[in-house]
Amino acid sequence: MAQSSLFGSAEAELEINAPADKLYEALCNPQHMSKYIPENVTNVDLHEGEWGTVGSIVTCNCAIDGKSEVFKSIMESMDYENKSVTMKAIEGDIMKLYKSMKSKMQVIPKGEGSLLHLNFEYEKVNADVPDPNSMLNFSIKATKDLGAYLSRA
Repeated sequence: MAQSSLFGSAEAELEINAPADKLYEALCNPQHMSKYIPENVTNVDLHEGEWGTVGSIVTCNCAIDGKSEVFKSIMESMDYENKSVTMKAIEGDIMKLYKSMKSKMQVIPKGEGSLLHLNFEYEKVNADVPDPNSMLNFSIKATKDLGAYLSRA
């Protein structure tokens, strides 16, 4: 069996019932995530900067595979015109397995709803670390739940 690479990416594309503008705004401004999707995100705190701005640093407490995890990330880029956002993990549980983890999300309007393109780029700390399927599955579930909430709001 071939040795797996330390670098990789994981992608998903999913349809969300919420309008693209509402979904993008919620992804860029995560301060209300624990209200919107409490079964996925239990708390989000701002550490530096302002909500929804490049350079802002937030800590997120999440339930991933039934286990409480914490990660701190920095908002690296935001493109309102293309409804895309990039965040980079800088501390927390995820950094025990990955030297780097960057998530890129793009929200594309589709009828009354949205199409979300999600991409994780990562570097594992060693070859024994699994691909971040748990993180990808968490993100898919959380975004679907967020979309359901936003479509009702």
